[in-house]
Amino acid sequence: MIRSVFFLACFGFFTSCAVAQPNATLPAKLKTTLTLKAPVGVAGQANGMKSGLILVTVDTTIRSNPKNPLPNGNMAYLSIDFTGLTGATQMEIASGKELFWVFDKAGKEVQISNKVLHRIKATMEASSIVDMTVKIPYRLKTDNNIYTIHFRWESPDKSKNIDILTSK
Repeated sequence: MIRSVFFLACFGFFTSCAVAQPNATLPAKLKTTLTLKAPVGVAGQANGMKSGLILVTVDTTIRSNPKNPLPNGNMAYLSIDFTGLTGATQMEIASGKELFWVFDKAGKEVQISNKVLHRIKATMEASSIVDMTVKIPYRLKTDNNIYTIHFRWESPDKSKNIDILTSK
């Protein structure tokens, strides 16, 4: 009886670590995890990939749904620019999955219905070096509260990922 309870407890722990959980912390580091050089106030880590420069800003110029004035057309977006991503090709990044979670200052998850906008660029000569810009909707333009945003990109086979965590 005790062995089966211990096995189930261990199995539950390991299966929960393998799935991207919505939380306001970065996942546990593995031996292959690299800490990304990010601006002050931004934490980033990756598995199987490296990034050159990361720039994080707030973009309020986007109107994603101009026909609907409230609230979808009036969203502020967190813009994350990755310059010099290596370890994955342009096609692999384009076919990957983008996940994001937004949390208010009390730590409660805020549901956002808008989609993540992204742009992926690579040159013909060096297709293994990719630039990616991601725009994450996280608050209304008129809302000045601070939110915590957790962005995650993962490859189709889940062997490579990037996690970014910031408060804006």
